[in-house]
Amino acid sequence: MLEDVMDKLIQADTFLVLVYHPSPAIQRGVIKLLDAYFNRASKEQKDKLLKNRGFSLLADQLNLHQGTQELLECFIEVFFGRRIGLDKEFDLEDVKNIELFQKWSVIPVLGLIETSL
Repeated sequence: MLEDVMDKLIQADTFLVLVYHPSPAIQRGVIKLLDAYFNRASKEQKDKLLKNRGFSLLADQLNLHQGTQELLECFIEVFFGRRIGLDKEFDLEDVKNIELFQKWSVIPVLGLIETSL
């Protein structure tokens, strides 16, 4: 049933457009939905997003708004696959063990940092 919904009703491209909303609360919600989508997406769906430069498009959308700490924490959760606060230290071994797709999620983080400094 999940296969019937993914890419037919729920598409990553739609989330990329929705994140443009000026409300940080809506942006956080969309990022959390994207994270749930990524966790359930097939390799082909993830590859399609990478091929279409989805993380760069996401960074471009977010770059037009002021970033917030909460939004940054959402992306850190996507990156690590678990919740980590900005005030917490993380083990560099965790970064080495992250799959390639998750490593690409650092691109929007860089876009957020640019507008938040």
